[in-house]
Amino acid sequence: MENTQSKLMPFVLKINDDGGKYFNLLNKENASKMHSGFVTLKPGETVGSHTTGKNEEIIVVIEGSGEIEAGGVKRPVTKGDIGYNPPETEHNVINNSDSLLKYIFVVSQS
Repeated sequence: MENTQSKLMPFVLKINDDGGKYFNLLNKENASKMHSGFVTLKPGETVGSHTTGKNEEIIVVIEGSGEIEAGGVKRPVTKGDIGYNPPETEHNVINNSDSLLKYIFVVSQS
């Protein structure tokens, strides 16, 4: 079995903030234990209810405000906030504001 971790290299990545909804940051091609992305939600948009399975997730809000719904509870978030979702927890990010909501998520990989 090939060890992909030995092929990983340090890098710097510029976030593609071209107005698209999703930009992948880390995946199995460039990280061994993490997956991450940059998300932009327009007013009224949601990322959609989902779970990260057995993996943990953090969400770092870098612009705007909205809500993280997790475990049946909605929690407000705004620029500078960090949200945490435990494994096996259904969650959603909701932009209930009048401006863009931008955040980075990082999911651990087992």
